Amino acid sequence: MFVKGFTTREKVMFIIILVLALCLILSVSYNIGFLGRKERKKEVKIEKTVKKKEKIIVWTYWQDDSFSALEKAAKVFTDENNVSVVIEQVPLDEFYSKLCDALQRGEGPDIFIYSHDSLAELVSLNVIVPIAVENELDEFPPSVLQALTYENKLYALPILIEVPALAVNTKLVRNIPEDVEEILSGRTVVYGNALTLVYPLDNAFYSSVWFYSLGAYYYDSEIGKSNLDSDAGVKAFQIMLNLSDQVPEKANIDTSLLLFAQSEAAFTIVNPSILKKLKLMMGKDFSSVEIVPFPKVLGNTARPLMYIEAIYVTSLPRDARIEELTMDLAWFLATNGSIIIARDAELVVAWADAYTVDSSRILYGFYNQSLSAVPMPVKASKVFLIVSRYIDRVIGGELKPEDASIQCDNELEKL
Repeated sequence: MFVKGFTTREKVMFIIILVLALCLILSVSYNIGFLGRKERKKEVKIEKTVKKKEKIIVWTYWQDDSFSALEKAAKVFTDENNVSVVIEQVPLDEFYSKLCDALQRGEGPDIFIYSHDSLAELVSLNVIVPIAVENELDEFPPSVLQALTYENKLYALPILIEVPALAVNTKLVRNIPEDVEEILSGRTVVYGNALTLVYPLDNAFYSSVWFYSLGAYYYDSEIGKSNLDSDAGVKAFQIMLNLSDQVPEKANIDTSLLLFAQSEAAFTIVNPSILKKLKLMMGKDFSSVEIVPFPKVLGNTARPLMYIEAIYVTSLPRDARIEELTMDLAWFLATNGSIIIARDAELVVAWADAYTVDSSRILYGFYNQSLSAVPMPVKASKVFLIVSRYIDRVIGGELKPEDASIQCDNELEKL
């Protein structure tokens, strides 16, 4: 194989050079392969450190300022927890049916905001889970928490309260009456020729204060009973009849607000959702308005009905981190996030501490009333229609309070 003419020494040197060359080639090839493998390992390691951002879906029927405030609060949570919170708006008239259909298919939101009176049904459908709360709940009204508790388990966190309270035009009165009896007897001093109290008497939500304060509850859904067929029920219907002597006939919400705004009435009854309308009517004169709890009702603490909007956590499958973040988000929206909602949307939130930071005296007036209020019963819309009809029949002179209490009670117990 060697060329003729080479000496033995030259042949040996050639073989040594050839072996060294082969070793060098193999060494270079190994190093290149090693570096390639090392680079690939480095790339794989980088891919493992980049985690997909978790997403929490929230459903609500809130609109306009309320929806914007909710998004703003969610953005704060997003920035602090590196999680994407998506707020989806569903029309109110479709909300409950779409929600139940989606959740029973294993789809839909992780969190949703809805009324308190559907809690028992949602539990029975197995679409919500108890709230895992390690925090103190003392900053929420006890009656509100009780409305969100089922079989000794808390199933939702309160966020908004809708409760009627007394609006006072401070330019027209010297003192706020201590008992409704002062209004009924004409002892409340009102300046000028203004009416004392004006509101739509047949509004069963507003008028609930006279009934429930005396113990004449409209309907207890747990036992399917009403307590209107009682001495308390007769007294409450009598209050309605006496008030009709002072309130303009067939006064509705708009006419009542207008009379109050034009300083033709010293008191009216309002709830938070119509507050903006009153502010627009009064303009700069709204500064003379105070929102306060109702006076006592024949010696009893005023206890109107209230409607609670709550934050529910669904039972959708999720890993441990998402479940923990979802509970954290629910708690944040009900607490620190509610400060943003109260401030930006002018809504009455359930967390007491929201009224110690940049709070509104008007909103606090409603909150103060909620401390003695009663959660609205199940089937409230049907209950209100029946009670409103009997109030109308009493103030119209068709029925005496004694007869109305019996007949209304009987009709309610058929629900």
